[in-house]
Amino acid sequence: MYIRTYEHGTRCSYLFGPEGFSGPLAVVDPAGDPSRLLAGTRDRPIEQVYLTSGRFEPEAVRALLAATGARLHAHRTLAPRLEAAGLPLAVRLAGGDRLEVGGIELRVLATPGIDRGAICLLLAEAYLFTGETLPLGGFAPDTPPADDPVSHYVSLRMLSQLPGDIEVLPGRRTAAARRSTLAAELAGNPLLAAPDLQAFLAQCARGSPAQPPAGEVGGF
Repeated sequence: MYIRTYEHGTRCSYLFGPEGFSGPLAVVDPAGDPSRLLAGTRDRPIEQVYLTSGRFEPEAVRALLAATGARLHAHRTLAPRLEAAGLPLAVRLAGGDRLEVGGIELRVLATPGIDRGAICLLLAEAYLFTGETLPLGGFAPDTPPADDPVSHYVSLRMLSQLPGDIEVLPGRRTAAARRSTLAAELAGNPLLAAPDLQAFLAQCARGSPAQPPAGEVGGF
């Protein structure tokens, strides 16, 4: 599996596809200057772009689509917001959808809470792109609140039932670690450790004091 992580502030974007030097690639949650993503393609085409919630960077998405001609994928409920931003939604996703990138299966998990259109993407049953739904280290104090904290709690409980060895690839990193697993997050992430809804809501209100070191580009 070819996966590259690109950091822009606390945001994380991903370029992925089959290993090697041929076959199409996809991007999850582009942020910042797209030239960094394009430099990692090994001259392979980026054919798909995925957004995991409505917390996207319009200019970054627009620039990447213009440079690649890729098709934009997002949850169907985000269509009005994307259209208002002048971004064409080519593929309207829903929970349970199964797609592929270069023969590798990508499964869509509906995880509403951050907003109605929040999703996670399970790649090859081994890597989980969690977007804003599950940031490493929990929420930072300046993180915008979820649109629906109760739904967010339910979505996180659903994720906690997946196999613990699945690699977590977050859309935002508020801890020093760049890699994690669901088992590690269950043990140490306050968003997953909350024993009940009330404790979860209290944790969301507090945020997380951890802050990552500055970084730009990191290999997976």
